[in-house]
Amino acid sequence: MTKPSEESSARRQVTQGGVTPDEGVDVHVRIRVSGFAFEYVIAAAGVGNLIADWERQRWCGAIELFAAPTSGVPRIPCERLYLGS
Repeated sequence: MTKPSEESSARRQVTQGGVTPDEGVDVHVRIRVSGFAFEYVIAAAGVGNLIADWERQRWCGAIELFAAPTSGVPRIPCERLYLGS
């Protein structure tokens, strides 16, 4: 059995899929809630805050981040909150 901190760390490594947040880059995000998957685009600068918010409250089942085409994918609602602006 893993400790909560170990589990969180392992889950973060898996769900990030090797995506490294860089300024000015968009990241494709899949958020799973109650068996449904929602796909959005978020600025890489806000990814850390999105994950920190999820770790604090666990408001969804999982967050997956991956480098994939972002054209045609809507921006995450309230993205400015995650960017701190």
